[in-house]
Amino acid sequence: MASRSVRCATTARLATAIRWGSWPMVEPKRISLKRGRLPAGAIYVGPGSPYANPYATALSVHSRWFGKVRTPQTAAEAVDLCKKELVQTLLENERSIDILLRLRGLDLACWCHLCDVHKAGKPFFEVCPDCAPCHADVLLELANA
Repeated sequence: MASRSVRCATTARLATAIRWGSWPMVEPKRISLKRGRLPAGAIYVGPGSPYANPYATALSVHSRWFGKVRTPQTAAEAVDLCKKELVQTLLENERSIDILLRLRGLDLACWCHLCDVHKAGKPFFEVCPDCAPCHADVLLELANA
């Protein structure tokens, strides 16, 4: 576990990067993939990518095959576990901040369902009860905070 001084330095570095970072002219959004087509300028963060959510729900085939230690029962629980782990990683590992900041200003694409209102893309700051929970929202929130 990282010492207190390392954690404080990492937190300060993250705050500085966020404060002085380059802000996008257009708000980044979450995009729902259809037929495997990735829109130009978007980054894929779904299963199989380096940014994928490591937690699969209990109904997922992958959770049975890979035997996840903590198997959430719903997509919302999986996203919550992902957020907690990601925040903890950011506090402990300075390099992870740089990796997360690479996503700043970019649209993130995943297979999670979006409602009809947001089918063209959901801005990261909007909360919609009709859209399926997705870890891409967490990545967008932290990268563009």
